[in-house]
Formats: sequence, C-alpha cells, structure tokens
Amino acid sequence: MTTILESPTKQRPTPPTERVPAFHRLGAFSARRAWWVVAAWGLVVIGATLGSSALNASYNATFTLPGSPTQIGADLLKAHSPQPSAAASNAASGSIVFHLSSGSLKSDQAAIESSINAVGKLSTVASVSDPFTLVSPDGR
Repeated sequence: MTTILESPTKQRPTPPTERVPAFHRLGAFSARRAWWVVAAWGLVVIGATLGSSALNASYNATFTLPGSPTQIGADLLKAHSPQPSAAASNAASGSIVFHLSSGSLKSDQAAIESSINAVGKLSTVASVSDPFTLVSPDGR
C-alpha cells in the first residue's frame, strides 16, 4: 500500500479590500432605503417640535455683542429712531447710516444732503429727516 502524501495547498493571500468611505456607505444606505430615511427624518422633526413644546421653549432671536461696531450702530439707531405711530404701524420704515473712518460728517455735509434729497424724491419714500440731528457724539 502506498501512501500518497498530499502537499499542503498554499493559501494565497487575499488582496486587501479597499475601505469604502463613511459618507459613501451612508449615501448608499439612504438610496437603498429612501422611504425609511424620509420617515426617520420626519420622526426627528416631530420629536424636536414636541420636545421644544414640552420644555416650553420659545424662540429667542436676541443676540448682542457689547462693544462691537455693529452693536454700537444698532444701539444708536434704536435710540434715535422715531417710534412708529398707531396710524403707520403697517408702514415700512428704514434708516440710512452714514459713517466715516476719519473726519466728521459735517465735512461731507453737502454730499450727504444731496443723497438724502435724492432718496426723498423717490416715489416710494413718504418722508425723510435731517440726518444731522442724529449724529453720534464723536461727529462720525
């Protein structure tokens, strides 16, 4: 009786598999199960809305940066803006702000008055006021 020894088979190394990026996997998952993903997002929105209501949270759009140029300008406008009357509560209003990095507004008074007169002549503008009554303390 002869014994035949089998030679062990060589195992070939498996080629390294390329790792698929996370967002690719997420996108593929979402594409395969689109309605499940839409339903899940709907539940997230409903849950966030109910959670906000349960906590009696209200929307707050108040944001301030004390000392910043924008906040200083907003405070000046708020302090010097006329309060809307009851008759004109539905009327829109706006403010034009003139600012110089150096010098004073008085030195450019003619150009500013020309701009104000041009705005006052527009058909959609009901009235304009003298901007030199609302000058900041440093004259800029």
